[in-house]
Amino acid sequence: MVANLPFGRVYGFAFILAWSRYLFVRFYPRSSMEFFLDGHINAYREIGGAARENWYDNLASVVVRRKPELTFNAQFVDYMSHMGVAIHACNPGKGNEKGRIERAIKDRRAFVETNEFADIGDLNRNGLEKPDSGISGVSCSTITTQGKESSRDFIRPYIYSYS
Repeated sequence: MVANLPFGRVYGFAFILAWSRYLFVRFYPRSSMEFFLDGHINAYREIGGAARENWYDNLASVVVRRKPELTFNAQFVDYMSHMGVAIHACNPGKGNEKGRIERAIKDRRAFVETNEFADIGDLNRNGLEKPDSGISGVSCSTITTQGKESSRDFIRPYIYSYS
């Protein structure tokens, strides 16, 4: 998700739990691997663990190429192996494999582009829990408590050691 705001372009990292539809969103100043991995770290910290498997659209950060065979980004494979998370790539043109993430991104982008934020910090602090998430008619603040709890069976504890 990319948004052009008065203070510059921002890139959104969105992570949704398939079972509970719990949505985690964070915005970054660039779309580099550094920020992609930081998004995962913060999402895992927020939900209290790492999902056993993650499905990804065909992002360049995840999928290097599809033909002649599916090849994942080596740096990302190393990170996810360290976390003990299996990665899967969605098949092109198969929207049913993506869960509800595309609707969540569309709703979040519309909210971000129609509201004012002083800077990226303000956006990450104040812009993410306000709107209806568009997921089962439940707001992000409601999903925060119910979504994480109903996903516990699918999440392994995540231990992070940096501050």
